[in-house]
Amino acid sequence: MATVGDRMTLKLSDEEVAWLAGIMCVQGTFTRTGGAATRIGWIVGSKNSPKTVSRIAELTDQRIRNTKRGDYVIVAGQALDELMEILSEWLDTDRYDEYLRALELAANVVADKKKAHAEEIAKREARVREDRLMTREVRRQLAEAAYRNQDPAVQVIDDVDVNENEVNRAIARRQIEERNARR
Repeated sequence: MATVGDRMTLKLSDEEVAWLAGIMCVQGTFTRTGGAATRIGWIVGSKNSPKTVSRIAELTDQRIRNTKRGDYVIVAGQALDELMEILSEWLDTDRYDEYLRALELAANVVADKKKAHAEEIAKREARVREDRLMTREVRRQLAEAAYRNQDPAVQVIDDVDVNENEVNRAIARRQIEERNARR
């Protein structure tokens, strides 16, 4: 079921539309699909009625997924949008409202992810801006305070000379030497 431009490519007879609407009213779940949760899908599965699942897959041009718990089909993204446009007048209001709530939930998840990402970028930019505006003396004091937490005898001479990896390696070497001296 591919859509070409704005045209619908799903060709269903009135009987097939009525049958699909009846199935959709009583079976399946509207849920977010995919890792990014940017779209929703109608998931219909049946261990006892594999013919129903295969008929839905045939009518919607989707593939059947086989699991130990039975066969199921997922109609998602553009395919679901097209199907809902066709079935909307046949569905009861509760089921159509469930679809709209799922769409809203997916949109909220995407908005929350975008907001969190924007906040993280703003924090990163603030840290970079703060680092650029810091004087050499303030940087030295911060570095000394950070290293004093590791070893009270550390005195930072200049922040340019301090390499955190070198400091950590020196601490590790000293700890190994102390351990060897105890033996």
